[in-house]
Amino acid sequence: MENLEDVKKIFYKGLKIQADLKEKGMSLTYQTMSEDMARLTCQLFPKSPDNPDGYRPFSLKQKELKKWQLANFGDSNSSDMTLGMAEEVGELAHWILKRKQGIREGANGGDFKDEISDAFADVVIYGIQLLSDEGLDAEEAFTKTVAKVLNRNWKENPSGKDESQHKKTEPKPEGRLLTVAEEHELRQEWGKLPEDTRPSWRNYWLQAQRDLTASICKAQEQEGRELKPGEGRLLTDMKVIIDERTKNCVDANYASVKENLEWLVAKTASILETEWEHHVDHIVENTKILERAECKARVKRIFEEIEEHYQTFDRAGNPIILLDYKGADGSRKVTNFWQALREGAMKK
Repeated sequence: MENLEDVKKIFYKGLKIQADLKEKGMSLTYQTMSEDMARLTCQLFPKSPDNPDGYRPFSLKQKELKKWQLANFGDSNSSDMTLGMAEEVGELAHWILKRKQGIREGANGGDFKDEISDAFADVVIYGIQLLSDEGLDAEEAFTKTVAKVLNRNWKENPSGKDESQHKKTEPKPEGRLLTVAEEHELRQEWGKLPEDTRPSWRNYWLQAQRDLTASICKAQEQEGRELKPGEGRLLTDMKVIIDERTKNCVDANYASVKENLEWLVAKTASILETEWEHHVDHIVENTKILERAECKARVKRIFEEIEEHYQTFDRAGNPIILLDYKGADGSRKVTNFWQALREGAMKK
């Protein structure tokens, strides 16, 4: 194709072929036309609903080589192709050695590029024919292997072997409360066993979220209507949960745990459309340690710290909690707690 008119003719011919096939309810595949026309159409339409794989040069060449092989040498087997490929690899090595030794020059000078190129192409041809005999697709095999190679870190893993079974990695949090025995075992295994082996505030905090959700659902069932934090025994339940989940923590962590759980109560109230200021007042009233502005500032700071602490856990796709409750219109609502915090907790 040396001029624009030739390109236009081929392009419109491809369009007509595609339109005719669609009218007949047929898909544009390699089987519905000659291989030459299939190659042309795939080049004109690299990717389309009828041709999701796009142009596949390896697959087309593989079919052509198989026909050529049968026409010239009859049937063959994998052993023949393997021996032929080994011979061509030797030929490739032969020309590279000649160039290194400087014994003589190639057809086009001392670089032997033509000879090396020809030998390499023969190696590839034998390899493609070998895959044909094994019933494998050359393009698929090449694409998969290239993807694996590109994903390997050769500096950290020169052997290319999968060392995931031997390499220690930190276990991903499962979003449940670890028992004392479990945490003790984990810390021993990973060499991080401190003097105190009781569950950390993080695990208490995760479990408290579940307790809060259960408390909300239970209270709503008993009352037969939607309840908001601050109403009746629901607030009491939340305060009990806070005390229950913090009483076993070490003294140094007690204040941090309590602050985070009080923050959780306030945020739950915000998600369930309860007045933010109203619930902050409840917290201030019960603790008698903070003014409203200071409490808001502390809540914001805790929110930022928790967000940073849970980034990996959040990206792993494990939602911290789902709040399941009835909306004002009586419909059931399920809110991703963490997403709700990120989107609207600090609006007020």
